[in-house]
Amino acid sequence: MIKIPFDIKHRPQIESGEYKVILDCGVEAEILAWDKPGEYPIVCMAKKEGAIPFRTNNNGKAYHFPEGANYSDLFIVTSEEEMTEFEIALENFVMNADASEQTFHEDVKQHAAELLAIARKELIKEGTSKNEIGTMLYDAGFEDGKAEAFMELPRWKELPDGIMNQLHLMDKSIIVNHHYILFSDLEKLLGFNE
Repeated sequence: MIKIPFDIKHRPQIESGEYKVILDCGVEAEILAWDKPGEYPIVCMAKKEGAIPFRTNNNGKAYHFPEGANYSDLFIVTSEEEMTEFEIALENFVMNADASEQTFHEDVKQHAAELLAIARKELIKEGTSKNEIGTMLYDAGFEDGKAEAFMELPRWKELPDGIMNQLHLMDKSIIVNHHYILFSDLEKLLGFNE
């Protein structure tokens, strides 16, 4: 949902219930009249107990009389999804881009790094949530971490032939089925020295 400035042009959407009208503080408001005479034709009031009707202009700016009255301006809440930072930046770029081919390419080069940085930031945010991109990033990171961890783990080695080599290793290793692992390698495992 998006909060946008109030404008009387949205009257059909407000009357149909597609858009809601709210006050600065977020409390929902009700439009009681649209076309009273004068500079402040809209009569509205907060949808809460004890609320007092007040008037606004066609842009939702409240009439503050008597002096110091604390009436809120109006806003609209739409059912549309809020734009992402990337969508806003892209929209600004497209709306402000020069249409000539030479300057357009220069604009693209100038803004590409900014758009890419915003896109990366949003992908990282998505990567922390449970969705397709997040799952893909998690799986890739998990596989990278697993590969790195396995590189550090001690490995079983095949026992060399000859009784002398076996005797030499007996007091420095664990021997199982013609394979051995050194005690000194086991000391590298996490938690050994903690």
